Amino acid sequence: MGMGHGELGIGYWLLIFLPLLSLLYPLPTPLKVHGNGR
Repeated sequence: MGMGHGELGIGYWLLIFLPLLSLLYPLPTPLKVHGNGR
């Protein structure tokens, strides 16, 4: 667990959590728009 590397850790977690949150909680976010585009 790279706790020291906060930036990298947060970035990785965001990449995993953002899509999950978007699926769990469909909110009007830029990420959702990108998903629709795909």
